Amino acid sequence: MNEYMHHVPGRLRIRVPALKGDADRAQRIAARVAARAGVVSARASAVTGSLVIHYDVRQASSEALLGGLREEGLIRANGICASLAGAAPDLHLSQRLGSKVADKFIETLVERSAVALITALI
Repeated sequence: MNEYMHHVPGRLRIRVPALKGDADRAQRIAARVAARAGVVSARASAVTGSLVIHYDVRQASSEALLGGLREEGLIRANGICASLAGAAPDLHLSQRLGSKVADKFIETLVERSAVALITALI
């Protein structure tokens, strides 16, 4: 599963599948991230598997924070950083839209196949 990221200066949200369902790990990771220089607060959710980091843009950067998370093995080196390293700022939006369109197409295809199968059996 690819990590999902949303970033605005001062706030970074990352979906980290390794946190999902593990409340102890989520708390430990949030505490470690919150202790980093420039981080104002960090909150991790074992329910959603996401990590929200609020940081002071004068003291830290999203790239540095992501680099630290990569070093700790929490996120992969590919995919997530492309959206920060020069890609169009709304790339994640176009990716989500493409994914939604593909999901709807598959859903419609499965529904029509099921109807065709039921019709053939009747």
